[in-house]
Amino acid sequence: MVVHLPRAIHPYANWFIEYPAIESRLLMGAMSHKYRVDGFLYYLVNNGWERNRKVISSGPYTEWDGASCINSKDKWANGDGNLIYPGPARPLSSIRLENIRDGLEDYEYLHLLAEKVERVSKLPATTARQAFLDQARPLLAVPDAVVRSVVEYTLEPNDVQNWRTQLATLILQADGLSDN
Repeated sequence: MVVHLPRAIHPYANWFIEYPAIESRLLMGAMSHKYRVDGFLYYLVNNGWERNRKVISSGPYTEWDGASCINSKDKWANGDGNLIYPGPARPLSSIRLENIRDGLEDYEYLHLLAEKVERVSKLPATTARQAFLDQARPLLAVPDAVVRSVVEYTLEPNDVQNWRTQLATLILQADGLSDN
């Protein structure tokens, strides 16, 4: 189910704490691939450590102040520049960071499938190879059910997981299509 979020409230996917966590995955995976992003610069991952001066030793609720930026009126941009937190023994990842990782893995699946499509398309045509290409190419274009536009995309993790499972299945299937 693709959801259109009102522009005045929530115009584009982002990594803010209040935004749906799946957005960080979509932004780094499906959206970056669909719109041919060739890099992603992020300025800071531990913003707030000095201001909070706390180690998070329990949870899920803590006294950590998630406000990353402060303007003259109020705190805003919760979580911006803050993807890891200080733990007792090592940094702790945020759910957003774990979704970013999943998005990067989605991107890698797309890259692997694109390589397989290129290889199979150069082989002599067979019914099985054509069926593979017919299934793979729409998935590489990122289906509208996952991302329709920069403001229309699914908020359902199962939609993304089903798409990724289809990518994985085709990546594995391609290896059986060699010209032996």
